[in-house]
Amino acid sequence: MKKEKEARKEAIIDMVEFLIKYGNQKLPTQKDLVKTIYQTAHRSLDELDILFQDNGYGRNENFLDVAKGFLVDYYGLAPEATEEKAVALGQEAISYLGKHLDDFIKWER
Repeated sequence: MKKEKEARKEAIIDMVEFLIKYGNQKLPTQKDLVKTIYQTAHRSLDELDILFQDNGYGRNENFLDVAKGFLVDYYGLAPEATEEKAVALGQEAISYLGKHLDDFIKWER
């Protein structure tokens, strides 16, 4: 159980770090980027598409793909069976971001 929690936390941190890196690429002049990402995704993961203006590329092809990869690798799920669980893990990652905003703001710098 402890190993699972640690692995899940690592996957969540990877997902959040990706969003911040991607956000810096897409919105290099955005002030308070980490807070903006959190506030946007907290409402709905789909709203990241509007923030990044990328038709879902960042959310689907990267953020949720990290979640899917974790689910396949750690739990042995079939890739086609990971969609709903990946979205749930994505929401968990955003919740984690919200609880650790200051840490990620420092990491971003």
